[in-house]
Amino acid sequence: MLLVMEHVDGRSLDLVPQHQIGDDLLDRLWTVVRTLHGARLAHRSLRAANVMVDRSGRPWLVDFGFGELAAYQRQIDLDVAELLASTGTLVGPDRAVSAAMRVLGAGSVAAAVPLLQPMALSAGTRRAAAGQRGLLARTRSAAAARPGGPDEQLASVQRVRPRTLLAITAAGGPRRVRAHLRGQRAVADRQRARPAAVLAHADDPGRLAFVNRISPANVAGMALNARFLQKSGVEARGRGRGGRGQRLRRRGGPPGADGDLLRPSRPPPGGVGAFETALVAGLTGIGVRSGAAVPAVITYRLATYWPPVVPGWAAFQLLQRRNLI
Repeated sequence: MLLVMEHVDGRSLDLVPQHQIGDDLLDRLWTVVRTLHGARLAHRSLRAANVMVDRSGRPWLVDFGFGELAAYQRQIDLDVAELLASTGTLVGPDRAVSAAMRVLGAGSVAAAVPLLQPMALSAGTRRAAAGQRGLLARTRSAAAARPGGPDEQLASVQRVRPRTLLAITAAGGPRRVRAHLRGQRAVADRQRARPAAVLAHADDPGRLAFVNRISPANVAGMALNARFLQKSGVEARGRGRGGRGQRLRRRGGPPGADGDLLRPSRPPPGGVGAFETALVAGLTGIGVRSGAAVPAVITYRLATYWPPVVPGWAAFQLLQRRNLI
């Protein structure tokens, strides 16, 4: 695919001298943003460095690498807050708020003002605002002073930080590892004591298609490997509890073989439950609504975790028809 983009002969807004940033330029910039949001598109990095001003003084939005289609209202409000703060660092809070009010109206600006806080802004805008003491507070005050202006109360904003991810890992990781190791040891002990139990259902495609999803240590793969060797003429022998040699056979495993294989099925297969919870928590932490995060995570898991069972079942049927297992 070839993507052709138009070259804008100009400079970014943050490089334009303050005396050249007139109200007409600000109004045209907010008009472009209003058109963008009217199509439910969010830029998600709407800072001065991503606004190009051509030689005729026309503003262009560039760098849509973080753009969002079908954006929800929170993302649109974050766009407005980002541009308010970014233009405020260039022309001052009063002019920045006045331009946004003229084009967007008091309602759109009021929704964005509670997000005028460092946690909700990009790193570039935070650095620019930090160089002007109290800029964000003055911008909120300037908006609140306008007719129909909002309260200056801040919205609750949380970011997913490395220490948060570390805490999640520390909380669930050791328990999962211990349970997995216990399950592996239990399976290994039973395999050494009763090798026939491993292959008790090696000719049952229904069980083998799903056993890797509900048991640790790749039991189904190990059973298929042993069955393949057995069909190839390799005779497997193991040691029973009484010290007598046992020939590995297709059926007739010791009583309770099914329970022995499935009993150590901990932790949950593939992290089912814990993995989805962590993903939902991460998405909601970066501002995604829970109503969108939950179905997105479930769809992702359904698309990536269970479909391999289908080609695995087909391959199993093919191997059986060729009498290889």
